[in-house]
Amino acid sequence: MVGQSIAHYRILEKLGQGGMGEVWKAEDTRLGRTVALKFMKGDFTKRFEREARAVSALNHPNICTLYDVGPNYLVTEFIEGQTLRSALAGGPLPQRKAIDIATQVAEGLGAAHAAGIVHRDLKPENIMVTREGRVKILDFGLARYSGAGAQSETTLTDPGTVLGTTGYMSPEQVRGELADHRSDIFSFGLILHELLTGRRVFQHTSTAETMAAILKDDPPELPATVSPGLTGIVSHCLEKQAGNRFQSAHDLAFGLRALSGWSSVSKPEAAVRAPRRLTRWLLPAGGLVAGLTLGALLWLRPDTGESNLRYTPFAMETVDESSPVWSPDGKTLAYLAGVNGTLQVFVRRMDSAIPAQLTRQESPCSDPTWSPDGNHIFFVSAGSLRSIGVAGGQSSVVEEKVELAAIAPDGKTVAVCRRKDANVTLWFGRLGSQDWRHYSTAPFLGEFSLASHAVFSPDGSKVAVLLATHVAAYAKEVWVIPSPSGSEAPVRLFRSLSDKEGSPDFRGAGWMPDSRRLVVGVRIPGAEYQLFLCDSGTDRVRQLTTGLDDKAFPAVSPAGDRIAFEMGQQQTDLWEVALGSSLARPVLATVRQETCPAWHPRGNEYAYVTNASGPGEVWSRSVSEGWARPLIARRQAGFPPDLSPSELSYSPDGERLAFTNWGAEHSIYVWRIGGGKPVRLDPEDSDQHDPAWSPDGNWIAYLRRKQLRELVKAPSGGGGPAIVLGQGGLGTVGVSWSPTDQWIAIYDPELRLCSPDGRLHRTLRKQRYNGGGFSRDGKTLFACRRDENRRWIIEALDVASGSGRKLPDLTVPETAELGFFSLHPDGKRFLCALSTPNRDIVLLEGFQPPRSWFTRWWK
Repeated sequence: MVGQSIAHYRILEKLGQGGMGEVWKAEDTRLGRTVALKFMKGDFTKRFEREARAVSALNHPNICTLYDVGPNYLVTEFIEGQTLRSALAGGPLPQRKAIDIATQVAEGLGAAHAAGIVHRDLKPENIMVTREGRVKILDFGLARYSGAGAQSETTLTDPGTVLGTTGYMSPEQVRGELADHRSDIFSFGLILHELLTGRRVFQHTSTAETMAAILKDDPPELPATVSPGLTGIVSHCLEKQAGNRFQSAHDLAFGLRALSGWSSVSKPEAAVRAPRRLTRWLLPAGGLVAGLTLGALLWLRPDTGESNLRYTPFAMETVDESSPVWSPDGKTLAYLAGVNGTLQVFVRRMDSAIPAQLTRQESPCSDPTWSPDGNHIFFVSAGSLRSIGVAGGQSSVVEEKVELAAIAPDGKTVAVCRRKDANVTLWFGRLGSQDWRHYSTAPFLGEFSLASHAVFSPDGSKVAVLLATHVAAYAKEVWVIPSPSGSEAPVRLFRSLSDKEGSPDFRGAGWMPDSRRLVVGVRIPGAEYQLFLCDSGTDRVRQLTTGLDDKAFPAVSPAGDRIAFEMGQQQTDLWEVALGSSLARPVLATVRQETCPAWHPRGNEYAYVTNASGPGEVWSRSVSEGWARPLIARRQAGFPPDLSPSELSYSPDGERLAFTNWGAEHSIYVWRIGGGKPVRLDPEDSDQHDPAWSPDGNWIAYLRRKQLRELVKAPSGGGGPAIVLGQGGLGTVGVSWSPTDQWIAIYDPELRLCSPDGRLHRTLRKQRYNGGGFSRDGKTLFACRRDENRRWIIEALDVASGSGRKLPDLTVPETAELGFFSLHPDGKRFLCALSTPNRDIVLLEGFQPPRSWFTRWWK
């Protein structure tokens, strides 16, 4: 075959063959790159289809990239290097190298598992190591989707069929049972054991003996030179019962990174570097005590050598945990954790590993605060300030119509934020009293629409409030407001940081015991949230942490030596929802963030926002061919310098893209794809969102905010005056323009219809929806929302009558949030962004520095 051409691929040489097919090196004559062609052997069309579907859903540096699919072949990236089988020909690998390879394999597996894909044939022959040391997982030919509804679609074998390679199967594979992601973890443990010993774990003269050993025999002991932590990791992977193994490849990767020297001493001038993910470390008995100890401690030794700062995991359950707050004696933390998708208040003592759930509210809880005597916890739920005893029981309402509250150290003074029209207001009062004082001076003069956090200083003289403007999703300013007993003037913090870095965001704040310094979660544009220390008297700012995970909502212990904070990220992936069925499956789920999908009018590709190679880029991905490429790169010439694209929308002809830039201002731009500089649609300085094209492509409807929210339309070429179609009570979660040009739909706070000329207005449903789209004939509006049981549902609503029917419940996680819906041109399926919170509570300990050291450090 050498010299022959298949399509536009010229065969160069044979790379290898196996029981399922042959692999050849080839040249892509169109793009001038070297690729690998994998031809099937015999009639294995379904198997190759499965592999293509599995790999095309993945985008990760440790997984082989799929370029193209032919009638009987796959085209993947060509990897120069050697398989692990070849690497093992010389015997066991050095321990550090084995850990590095294993870590990369675990990270690749984590991305596959997050996409609902189980490899089922992990072995040294299917793992390549490039010349640069990059690990690539190959051959997803036996892969299956493990997500709900996927088994019948992608599992092509009968129950009881044994799949995999003898010697690298899990016990459940040997028994012919359905194998989930934990089966891959067992195979991974066999490979890691082999990397450390140079010998296969279960190797016998016959297949039957090998399979029997997998079911019954313990693996041989590792050499004494292998560290105890690594020995524990291998043992935990090779548990016979799947429930006793690591339950996540991400957890496994974290344990390996902790052993690799990744938690080594920081450079003197660096801030404390946090692990990429301090993931779920509540292991069964017999788990990794040594590994946990190594993974928990990250040491910083500044140039003075007088401070030891370390990270310690605290609340690491498999649910979302956030908003920690210390008890007055510093012995207990209260925090929020998800229960069936609803945040509830939990408490846990520092000397206990068992948390206690206090609240059982129907609505999510927020803003937990201790009473000064430590006997009660205040929190906000369903628009009310409530109180509950630390022993649990029934909560009671303290104050109505409250969006945010902070309790002063005296246990009597309270600061609450309420909403007036579209603005947030601040009030001071006494618990149990109806005497409230409206704080009506700066910064509460009408320019802020949201208060996201408030906390009193330890001496009760002031309260820090985090405020969001009309054009912000998160707090954009931090203010210190004097309490009724205080005498200082209000002051805005982080002014110098804003001047130098653009427009940072803020999440959570905690006072140091001196009531002067404040620790705040801050996100500089293009980076993650990190902890910063600010002197409220001088506005001097010092960054405390770095890393790849968000760190926010810090709470300083009463002694000032520990900071509890939430760490993690809101993981966002792209899912496809089939209308008329409960099938919902991931189509792009990686360790990166993917959001804001928009179908191309041809229906063969979609655009989306990702941080695949940098924050806030727009990529396009082919459905049939599997390629992905950037459309808009960060700092691309002609684009806004604070580019943060969101809410994508293709023009009807597919030649232009409208998007909202979530920069300092939320503004809509229209860009001719590949055609240079984008045009700002509406030059007014207003909060603009959710562009939707008219069927002829001449107009764009969107929401904007001045004093009130408005539904407006503007010429799609930009520069023309905007026409107001409706005012008042409009939300910000989606706009759809009917393909028949009869109606424009708005989904929040109720589902409303407006005619394109603005003359007719109808309320279709009074519920709030998260988005949707019109059918091709414009007669049906498909709209998505949570029902009263917090299940995600899609309703098919008749546009003419308002009647509707509920489609089957979606099979998505209870903790997930859905948004950014894009209906496929065929009208049969949606793409949407599915976000799941993934936060833990972590402690930064040993914080309080000696006074002399602090003076030098602050300078």
